[in-house]
Amino acid sequence: MSYVIQAVLSNPRRPECDQVTIPFPIPVDQYDKTIEMLQAIDLGFSVNRDCTVDEVNSRYSVLNTLVGTLVNIDQLDYLAKRLDGFCAGEVSQFQAMAHKLGLSEIKDFINLTYCCQQTTVITDFSDLEQIGKDHTMTLNGGAMPIDQYQAVNGKEAALQLINGGRGVITPYGVAYDNGMELEPVYNGHQFPSYLYNHSLLVLEITPKRGLVEGSNPEYLYLPASEHQIERTLLRVGVTTLHDAKMRIDWDELPEKDDGGPRREASAGTGTPDGRGGAMILYLECRSYGIALDIPTTRDEAASTIFSLIAGFEDEPAEISISGVNSPIPNLYPYVQHADLESGADLEKLNTLDARINGMTQEEQHLFSGALELECTGDLDFAVHVATSLDRYEIFPKIKTDEDLGRFLVDTAFMTGKFSFPDEARPYLDYSKIGAEQRDALGGIYTLHGLVKRREEAPVQEETPKAMLLTLTASEQSYPLVLPASEKQLGQAKESLRIEDFAQAVIASAEYTAPYLNRLIPMDSITVEDANEMALCLQRLKKDGEIMKYCAALEVEEPSTFTEALDMDINIDDYELISDSEREYGRQALRRMGANDEVLEAIEGCTDFDRLGSEMMDEDGVRQTGFGLVRRLSKPFPPAPEIGQAMM
Repeated sequence: MSYVIQAVLSNPRRPECDQVTIPFPIPVDQYDKTIEMLQAIDLGFSVNRDCTVDEVNSRYSVLNTLVGTLVNIDQLDYLAKRLDGFCAGEVSQFQAMAHKLGLSEIKDFINLTYCCQQTTVITDFSDLEQIGKDHTMTLNGGAMPIDQYQAVNGKEAALQLINGGRGVITPYGVAYDNGMELEPVYNGHQFPSYLYNHSLLVLEITPKRGLVEGSNPEYLYLPASEHQIERTLLRVGVTTLHDAKMRIDWDELPEKDDGGPRREASAGTGTPDGRGGAMILYLECRSYGIALDIPTTRDEAASTIFSLIAGFEDEPAEISISGVNSPIPNLYPYVQHADLESGADLEKLNTLDARINGMTQEEQHLFSGALELECTGDLDFAVHVATSLDRYEIFPKIKTDEDLGRFLVDTAFMTGKFSFPDEARPYLDYSKIGAEQRDALGGIYTLHGLVKRREEAPVQEETPKAMLLTLTASEQSYPLVLPASEKQLGQAKESLRIEDFAQAVIASAEYTAPYLNRLIPMDSITVEDANEMALCLQRLKKDGEIMKYCAALEVEEPSTFTEALDMDINIDDYELISDSEREYGRQALRRMGANDEVLEAIEGCTDFDRLGSEMMDEDGVRQTGFGLVRRLSKPFPPAPEIGQAMM
C-alpha cells in the first residue's frame, strides 16, 4: 500500500459532480494537480471543510467513522503524514483509543495523534514481563534510564494493570487510557509544526497585524507548491506574502524518537565529579598548570589557586587562564581575562556555564557562531549573547558564497529578489551573487553554517505592485506593473508603439493576492480601470480588508471587471463578521442600543446562540472561504441549499 489513507471525496453542494479518489499524503509535486482536480468539481478553493468523505481505504480501519463527515483536503493530508510516522505500537494505541473515545471528527483524530502515546494497549497477553515493562515506560513519558528500565518487575506491573479493571476491550486490543486527555493541540484551523519530509527550510508564518485570539502560527515547508503557499497563507487569514510576517528556522523540529529505552544525558560535557558543568578552565603559573571546574564557588576557586602557587607564596606569581575545555570551541577569548578572585566574575562564569549546559547541540553551534560574529572578547558580552540567542539565526546548509547564492535564487519566489528564468540558471555565477550579498546580510560562515543577526521578516521590503498586466500590440509584448504613474504608462505606450491603450490587447491580468485571479473576471477590463483597481487594492492591503473583498467577490460573483471595481470602491458596504453565533447575537443587541450592563443582566436568560443564528439569517450573512460576510445596504439573498444546482 503506497498510501496511508485513500479517500473518495465529493462536493456536498454539487451532488451531480463526479467523485474524486485521492491518496494521502499528497507528494509535493502532485499537490497542485490534486487541488486543480478538486477545483474541477468546485472544491479546493477554500480552507474550510468543503469535502464530504464518501469512502475511506486505510490500514487504520478506525478512520471509517469519517465517512459522511465534512473534511478539508489539508486536514486529511496532515493526518496521513502524522500516521505515516507511527510505529506498530502507536498504530495500536491510536486505533484502540479512537474506538474507545468514539471519534468521528477529523480534528479529534489529528489531536489524538499527539496524545495516544500516553496510553497502554495490550494486543497479546502471552508475555506479561514485556507488557509490564512497556507500560512502565509509557507512564514515564516513553523514556527511562536503562538501569531503571531493566530493574522493572514487568510481570508484577502487568498484573497490577490488568487487575485494576480499567481496561476497555476494543477490536484493536485492550485499552488503558492512563489518564490521557484529548488536548486541542490542533485548533481546527492552523496545523501544529510537524516536519514530515526533509525540507530545505521551515517558515513560521503569522499575519503582520498579529494573530487573533485563538489562532496559532502556520508553518510552510520549502520547497512548496504554489497552492500549498496560497492555502498556508489563507489559514492565518492573509492572501499575500506582503501581509505575512515570517521567521525562518532550519531543522527546527526534533527528530522522531524510535520508542526504545533511552539513557538520560546532559547537553553539556559534564565534569569529572559529576556536577554537570560545561566548562573547565586551565590555569597556569610559572609553567605549572591546574584545572578549575565550572561552576565553582569563591572558596573552591581560592583553594585551586592556592594549590597552583604552593611554594611560590612569597614571590610575585602571575596566574593566567591558559585554556578552556568547552563545547564552544571559540569561548577562550571571552573568558581568558576573567578575574578568578572576583565574586562578580565567578558569577558570570557560572551563569555562562549554566547557559551552555542547557543548550542543545544546535544552540551551541548558534552560540559559537554568534560569538565569532560579534568578536568582542568580553565576558559580559558572552553572557549577554548566551541569554539572547533568539536574536541570532543559523543556516546550516549555507557555508560558502555559492551556497548563499543558490539559497537566494531558490527562495526568489518568496522574496521577490534574485528571480531568474529557469533557462538562465545553468549560467548563473552563484558565488558572485552570494559574495555581493554576504556583507549586506551581516553574517559570517562557520563550520556549522551561516550565522547572522535575526531580522523580523527576512524578505524583501514591501513593493507597491498590486497587479501585472501583459499587453500585446503588433506582435510586441509588454509587462505593465500596476499601479503605474503617467510616466510609466507613457513608457508602456512608447514600447508598444501605440498612442492609446485601446490599440493594445490585455492578454492576462495577475494579482499579488492570488485568489483574486479567479474572483475578478477579465470581461470589459481596460488599462485605466485596472490601474484604478490596483490603487484600490493597495488601500485594501493597507487597511487589512483584502479578505473582506475576497469574501464579497465570492458571494456577489461579478460578471465584469467594472462590477468588481465598483465593489472595490464601495468596500465599506460589506462587513466581515465573527464566526461565533453567540457573539453576533450580542453585537445585534448592541446595535439595538443594549450596553454591557443590559447584556450582563440578561446573560442567564437569553439564548445568544439562537439569537445570533436568527439575526445572521435576517441580515443575509453568507459563509465563504474567506470568512462570514454581510452586505450593509441590502442583505444578501439566502445561499443555495446543499444539493441545489448552482446556476
